[in-house]
Amino acid sequence: MLLNLPAKPSRKAISLTPLIDVVFILLLFFMLSSSFVTYRQLPVPLPDASPNAGPVLLSVQVETGGSAITVAGKTVSIEQGAALQSLVAVQPDAVYLVSVTDAVTTQQLVKVMDALTHAGAEHVSLQGLE
Repeated sequence: MLLNLPAKPSRKAISLTPLIDVVFILLLFFMLSSSFVTYRQLPVPLPDASPNAGPVLLSVQVETGGSAITVAGKTVSIEQGAALQSLVAVQPDAVYLVSVTDAVTTQQLVKVMDALTHAGAEHVSLQGLE
């Protein structure tokens, strides 16, 4: 006797292809994002802590007319280029701090700073007013 029984449902197999793709992509990501560089220390020499290691500060006083300046007790006219150059040539690496009074105009201050720079001073700065 032949019975028409329904066939047992077959189990569908899960495809492993997407799983393998995901694992391969993760493997590539971790391989490319990791670094295998060994870090080493570089020796850095530290400066000596001697008291005279700082820059030399020279105060420059601008006279009221703006045509003469006083550097380290010596008064020099800014029109006398040779005298100003010889004064700056003693210490060209020093920091020249220019201080002015209220009577000195901005144009006179710019002339003094420009004359110091042309005379060979490498560092010219304004001293703050108190």
